[in-house]
Amino acid sequence: MVYRTLSVPLQRKAIEELNEDPPMIDECLLGIREWIEKQPHLKVKSDDDSLLVFLRGCKWSLERVKEKLDHFYTVRTLIPEFFSDRDPLTEDIQTLLNRGVMLPLPNTNGSDGPRICYFNFECVDLDLPKIVPSKYFFMILDALLEEDDHLIVSGIEIIINMKGLPASYLMQFTPTLAMQSIHCLQSAYPLRVRRILLINAMPAIEKVFSAIFMPFFGKKIKDRVSDDCPKRLLFNSACEYHAIKNE
Repeated sequence: MVYRTLSVPLQRKAIEELNEDPPMIDECLLGIREWIEKQPHLKVKSDDDSLLVFLRGCKWSLERVKEKLDHFYTVRTLIPEFFSDRDPLTEDIQTLLNRGVMLPLPNTNGSDGPRICYFNFECVDLDLPKIVPSKYFFMILDALLEEDDHLIVSGIEIIINMKGLPASYLMQFTPTLAMQSIHCLQSAYPLRVRRILLINAMPAIEKVFSAIFMPFFGKKIKDRVSDDCPKRLLFNSACEYHAIKNE
């Protein structure tokens, strides 16, 4: 079988934190592929690297992998608003790209650190349909799951800059949209959310965020939502964001 080789630090982390056993990889891939062949309702990408994403995201629990695969591909049918018409050249998506509303930062904290994704709502177009940022976010995640071993092994840290964002903007997110977005992130995607950092949020924004979004997070992720961002992490992330945004 053919799949990407992890860097030494990421391979060490995969063994220590994800229960990865390199000699057993081929056997596990074969077992999952045999199960997929018996699931005609699922249209699964079954190449080695795609399946390894789920094995690592589920810490090599084969039963959990089966549940996650089923869930991941089922939500794409149940929530077409996020997963259909994903042309990156559409005007709405191009607006988000050109404004640099959300960017995965190129550097990580250490050689085995999680991927940091930076949301900058300071420059979001407030007139865009509220579904567009969620669709864009999952497009970015899908691209990262194809090739980013830091995200696959070490997870994701999300920094959300809410500077200048009016509370009225968040209040336009319906409970259904909030629930669907969070459900996909924490239940359908095979990745670990290490923390969600809110920065530059006025008290009114924090209150609205807590009322609309927090009820849908599971306890584990709720405990990882914070407005206390280490200054060094914030400084490095902001510098990287502005550097790649201006390229």
